[in-house]
Amino acid sequence: MSINLIKKDANRYDLGFILLIILCAVLLLSSFRHLIFYGGADEGYYFRYAAVINECGPRAFPALFRIYISDQANWVLPSPLRIAFISLSALWLRIFGMTYFSLSSLSLFSYLLMLGVSYYFAKKYFGERYALFFVVLIGFSPLNMAMARRALLDSTANLFLVSSMWLFFDMLEDRKKFKHVFFTAIYAIAILMKESAVLLIPVFISYLFIRKYGLKKDVMRNDFLSASIYPAAITAAIYLIASGSVSNVLKIARIIISSPATNQYAVLYCS
Repeated sequence: MSINLIKKDANRYDLGFILLIILCAVLLLSSFRHLIFYGGADEGYYFRYAAVINECGPRAFPALFRIYISDQANWVLPSPLRIAFISLSALWLRIFGMTYFSLSSLSLFSYLLMLGVSYYFAKKYFGERYALFFVVLIGFSPLNMAMARRALLDSTANLFLVSSMWLFFDMLEDRKKFKHVFFTAIYAIAILMKESAVLLIPVFISYLFIRKYGLKKDVMRNDFLSASIYPAAITAAIYLIASGSVSNVLKIARIIISSPATNQYAVLYCS
C-alpha cells in the first residue's frame, strides 16, 4: 500500500513538471511575435557568426578571429572564442532556417531542456517535491524567461553550466567510470560556450577539498583532473585549432580580461 502511495505521489509531481514545461513554453512562444531584433547588437553578431560558419564551414574560424582582433570596435561585442555556441547555432539555423526567430527558438529549447536536467537530478538526489519546487523557482525566474526568448547565448550557456554542476555532483555521488568522461566533455563545452565558465574550476576544486577534509568523503585524483586539467586542456586545444595560432588566442584573452575596465557599458552598469 505504501509503495503504491509513493508511486502515486511521484507520478503527481512528474505530471506537475510536465504541466510546468507546457505552461512555460506556451507563455514564451506567445511573446515571440513581439520580439524586435537588432543587427548591431550581440544577437546580430551571433547570427552573422553562424551564417559564416554555415556558408564556409569550420575553416572560417581563423578569419573570424583575425577580423575580431583587427577592429577595436568589435571588442565590446561577443568574441569568436564562443566556438561551441557559434557551431551549434550554425547547425540549428541550417535545420530550422536562417532567421533571428530560429535563433530565439534555440534559446527556448535550451531553457526547457535546462529545466528538464534540473528536475531529473534534483529528483534523483532530493526527491520529487523539492525537485518540482526548485524547477518552479528557476523556471519562473524573470531573467531566465527573458533570455529564453532572445537570440543570444545565455540560455544555451546556462544549460551547459547547470548540466556541468549537476554532472559534477553526480560524478562524485554515483561512481561509474563513464561519468568522469561525460562531466569533462559537458564542462569543456560549457567553457567553449562562454569563456567565463572557466571560473567554475576553483569552485569545483574548493568543493573537492571540503568533501575530502570537511565531509570526510572519498575523493579521487581523477576528480581533481576532471574538474580542472582535462577540460582546460580540451578547450585550449580547440581554441588553438580554431584560431589558427597561439597569438590569436592570447590577443583575444587580453581583450576579454581588459574589457571590464575599458568597456563603457561595463563601467557604467557593472555588467
